[in-house]
Amino acid sequence: MIDNIYMTIQQIEYVLAVIEYGSFSRAAEACFVTQPTLSAQISKLENELGIFLLDRLRRPVGPAPGAEEIISRARTAITSLNLIPAIADEHRNSVSGELRVGVIPTLAQYLLPLFLETFLDRYRELTLKISELQSEDIIKGIKDFRLDCGIIALPSGVDELSEKTLFYEEFLVFLPPGNQKSGRIDIADLKREELLLLTEGHCFRDQVIDLCGSTADSGKARIEFETGSLESLKKLVNKGIGHTLLPELAIVDMNPEAGKRIHPLGPVTPSRKIGMISNPAYIRPKLLEILTDAIIDSLPPEIRNRESDTFLPWRK
Repeated sequence: MIDNIYMTIQQIEYVLAVIEYGSFSRAAEACFVTQPTLSAQISKLENELGIFLLDRLRRPVGPAPGAEEIISRARTAITSLNLIPAIADEHRNSVSGELRVGVIPTLAQYLLPLFLETFLDRYRELTLKISELQSEDIIKGIKDFRLDCGIIALPSGVDELSEKTLFYEEFLVFLPPGNQKSGRIDIADLKREELLLLTEGHCFRDQVIDLCGSTADSGKARIEFETGSLESLKKLVNKGIGHTLLPELAIVDMNPEAGKRIHPLGPVTPSRKIGMISNPAYIRPKLLEILTDAIIDSLPPEIRNRESDTFLPWRK
């Protein structure tokens, strides 16, 4: 048995950061220290324990052989320690501290401006730490307690997470200039080989493909372009290169000329269900409630008041 081991929370957090980011340099940047400082503290801890915790020859860097259980227990310990301030805040019934939120890219740039300024002005002692991440990364972050909640398309497909519906957002088709249409457009009438899509990994892309089918079914696409940005797709459409489908919030600030080229789909308008997911073990539900209320209150009335039973599930 090893006696008189002196280790710090900071040293453990450095080790976990290296594993999370896969390298010493990225971990040091995330921890706001120099790489030599981070490396020295990790080496000091390893010397105290008499065992290597990290396999420095791996790329990305990972746990050393035999250190997996130590790493697992260290992660559990840090998670428990990080809950102490939150528990204290909850008992004081205060709206303060930090709330870590993951938001999918097809929502972040359209939803956040609607409520963020008012929310931060109202709750001045609360810090929002927002990460723009794809759905799978948000789900993993909540499971690992690196995120407190996530805003994604539902259902998440993960039974152990809590879900709360926020709103339903319609799918709309955006046509290029000179393409004169009126009223609803049947998805079957769109040329699938001219459909512009987001890159793989985005749940919105998966939903569009479920709705429209793969472009591979209808001949070679005119352009193969991978992007994670709906704004990039909108710019291509404005240049006359294909058409695309957009979620409803993406057109809120669209200029009038471009707005004339937005059309609902028919005969039944599809939508996606946007909601908040969280870990049932999260101990500050009040923060999730006030965030939920702020988001819903900020929505345009036609979205805020909508009910839908025709939404497209992200996951089956």
